Amino acid sequence: MTNLFFGLTKLELRKAVFDYAEKKGIPHRFSKVNKLAGKDWLEGFMKRHHGISIRKPEATSINRIKAFNKVEVHRFYKNLEEVMSQYNFQADRIFNFDETGKNIVHKPKTIIAKKGMKRVVSATSGERGRNHTVACAVSAAGYYIPPMIIFPRVRMTASLMIDGPPGAIYKAHKSGWITEELFVEWLAHFKDKTNASCANPVLLILDNHSTHCSVEAFDFCVDNGIVMLSIPPHTSHRLQPLDLTIFGPLSTAFNDACDNQMKANGYMFY
Repeated sequence: MTNLFFGLTKLELRKAVFDYAEKKGIPHRFSKVNKLAGKDWLEGFMKRHHGISIRKPEATSINRIKAFNKVEVHRFYKNLEEVMSQYNFQADRIFNFDETGKNIVHKPKTIIAKKGMKRVVSATSGERGRNHTVACAVSAAGYYIPPMIIFPRVRMTASLMIDGPPGAIYKAHKSGWITEELFVEWLAHFKDKTNASCANPVLLILDNHSTHCSVEAFDFCVDNGIVMLSIPPHTSHRLQPLDLTIFGPLSTAFNDACDNQMKANGYMFY
């Protein structure tokens, strides 16, 4: 059942065992009122079978489950093999691109508190925030392109750029998300930082979100030696390196910075 993405909970297993014992006429001391095997039976079962354990599953949508299959993954690696054979890209000319949304209201870290406290809280900058987008690209050799940061506002102000990442570019859009036009601007930024050209091409691996698939983006890449390779739809949870290794630590660092900022500026209550 776990392999089919519908693993059993402890309660479901206890019910299945009770039903099985009843159907097969196996003597038991399970509760016929609750129609469940006992908790002590479950504990003993887990101790006897060392190859299984209680795990917290990763929530995965039906679309992702269906899309991540042998055919789609094989097609992606076949396309990757073709462009690698044609251009012979070195590690420092292979980049992976993705965006992540960051909410300005950070998630507090775990804290030390007195036992028995009924209410343990930690201060944040607000109750509800708006998403900001950070567009990142990292090469297979470990080099990174200074990010594009998109603020959820109509106009940019210089104050938002103070103490930002060196070389980063800052944009504004009322939604806070990337658009087709902003993606083309990011491509121009990417070209400048990588010196991409038809004589010195770069491989850019990314998902096929609609904002990445405009004619303007395609023409820009053709004219400037940027070879785009798309990962299959709904497979970024397995094939997108930034999702797996970069954005998690980024979120942790962001939350730490927000927490430190709140404390350093005297947001303390007595």
